[in-house]
Amino acid sequence: MIFDKFTRTALVLMIIIVFMIMLFSYIGSEHGIKGSDDIVSEIIIEETGKEEISIIPTVSDFIGEEITYTIVGIIAGFVVGYFWRDIFNNKE
Repeated sequence: MIFDKFTRTALVLMIIIVFMIMLFSYIGSEHGIKGSDDIVSEIIIEETGKEEISIIPTVSDFIGEEITYTIVGIIAGFVVGYFWRDIFNNKE
């Protein structure tokens, strides 16, 4: 499949940007920045003495919430981009 110069450049830039977003979200997740849900979980664990369990194992349990949100955002962007004309078509 042969692409023109614009399509090739756009594809390369998209891949680079997606890689950078995933890399920076991974780096940011390593600094231990806690959200309110983590703080509340720690308080409840201290109060009750019971560890939290994951009822339904999800992808974020394995690779982290930040990377999961990045992947979901990319997939949502592809879906919205694919249906862009159907969603925002003003002709009736």
